[in-house]
Amino acid sequence: MLHDAFSRHHYVSRADTYDEDSINTFGYKGPDECCALLNKHIAPDTTVNIIDIGAGTGLVGERLHTMGYKSITGIDLSPHMLQKAADKQVYKQLHEANLNCLNREIHSDNLYDVGVAVGTFTTNHCGVAALLELTRIVKPNGMLFMSLRDDFWEDAQNGFQGTINDLIEETKLSQVSVCDVVSAVL
Repeated sequence: MLHDAFSRHHYVSRADTYDEDSINTFGYKGPDECCALLNKHIAPDTTVNIIDIGAGTGLVGERLHTMGYKSITGIDLSPHMLQKAADKQVYKQLHEANLNCLNREIHSDNLYDVGVAVGTFTTNHCGVAALLELTRIVKPNGMLFMSLRDDFWEDAQNGFQGTINDLIEETKLSQVSVCDVVSAVL
């Protein structure tokens, strides 16, 4: 996984052009597709308390806000990316934090109704520790919406697929839907 200092530095140079590069240049559809899926399963309850893990510049929050969701909290490691998210004025709260070990005083167990992670769980970003934090802070019977690249999902070395399967077996997660989203590779 990325070291904090490296990640913060990496996203300093990308923050200003991230939205344009991701959506318009590379045709990234993860935020649109994940938010549409969330809306399909959650709507019309726009009062749910949503956590956007790896919020970055706020691409997910912006889409959710447009759909009517107003109680959105974003978390990201990069202060430069979070400033771009703040500029969109769609988040109730934004927190700079290491997603692998969230502050329990701020992000207590069972705090959120819905968790969203788009482009967060991938090679050199977040893995199993952040997934376990996400399952900790989302309420029982809450919902998680995640986008994953096939190569990350199929890589046994990162332990992600095995952890998901263990959580399902332990009845801490239930798989509701798996769908393919075809988009450009970043």
